[in-house]
Amino acid sequence: MPQFWWSEHNKNASGHFGCESHGIESEGGSSVVSWLRLQVKVQNDVHKYYWYKINMLVDWRSSGATKIVLFDPKPQVSEKIAAKLLINVPKDKSHLKDPFWVYGQVFEDLIAVQDTSVWQIRDLTREAETRKDMGEGLTTSVTYFDTLHNILRHATHSMETLQTSIKTIHSIMSSHETLGARFAQVHTEETEEQRHILDQADWARAKAQRDSVLGNETADTQGHDIAQLEASGLAAVKALTDGKNAERDRRSAFYHNEEKFRYYENFFESTLGRAMANKERLTNQIQLEFNKVTKADSDAMKTVAFVTLLFLPATFVAAIFSTTFSSSNGGEWMMSGKFWIYWAFAIPITFLTALLWTLWRYRGKLGRLYEQRRERAEKEKKERQISQLKG
Repeated sequence: MPQFWWSEHNKNASGHFGCESHGIESEGGSSVVSWLRLQVKVQNDVHKYYWYKINMLVDWRSSGATKIVLFDPKPQVSEKIAAKLLINVPKDKSHLKDPFWVYGQVFEDLIAVQDTSVWQIRDLTREAETRKDMGEGLTTSVTYFDTLHNILRHATHSMETLQTSIKTIHSIMSSHETLGARFAQVHTEETEEQRHILDQADWARAKAQRDSVLGNETADTQGHDIAQLEASGLAAVKALTDGKNAERDRRSAFYHNEEKFRYYENFFESTLGRAMANKERLTNQIQLEFNKVTKADSDAMKTVAFVTLLFLPATFVAAIFSTTFSSSNGGEWMMSGKFWIYWAFAIPITFLTALLWTLWRYRGKLGRLYEQRRERAEKEKKERQISQLKG
């Protein structure tokens, strides 16, 4: 097991993949040690969720043995992976020729969990979009904003894990291709070596036949060497046949897993599109609610401004006539008999101010109404002219 596997940054990573190979180009058995870490956030509710984590190490041997170690798995994770590996093992064991055959099975369960996670966020998003019990505008509940924030947080984590899964599957595919090329190169070199032994045996056999025909005295002395070469040739033929069959099984296993990896890659990318749509919808919903609150706040401020405006004319008039209509001479406040003049000026000016503000506030709508009436009048005028011409 690699030493850096136990490092703190390796444990805290959201996902990664790596592998080490040994003995592929040398004689004897070869081995490939690989490790994978991925996680998915699954939401049961806005405030209830859990992390589905896969943290595993695979030790593959060319002899056919494969060791799989799962680190700190939840019971549902270990049970699913174990069941998936046992159910999908064919009787001929041909797919075990691929060092990454385990990942071809593990990702089947992972994509199901990712799909569930993304659609759960979609359901939460739709529920938040259609809720009518959280108020609107200034009456919008703070709980509603908290709900939108939490769903958006889940959606962000979902996108992160999907992007990590895509990068990880790309790394697996790249390492898979490299290993396939190395195994193919070793097979080519072994085939050339066996063919060279066959060529030597054929040459020795042909030479012995020629010496026998010519009566060469050294033919008998070479019989032992020829027998050894023929035995080597038979062994080479068997090795070629076995190697060809093994290479065919290996390529079949590699192609099978390669097709699976490409499907997983496509699935993760399409699911990422759905996750991005969820996040955009949540962002739009939050922006919409903020705009509604801003508009409601603006309307409230306009109302306050209008109420203030109603008092301005009277205040202005009072400021002008304040020293005229009252007097404190003689120790008593006296009101002038001309106080009606105050109301005669204040009331009309107040109504005029309100009217001017209303006209300015709705000038756009009034303009559109005027244009509609003018167009309607012109249309009626043209229709009357046409009817007169026809008559």
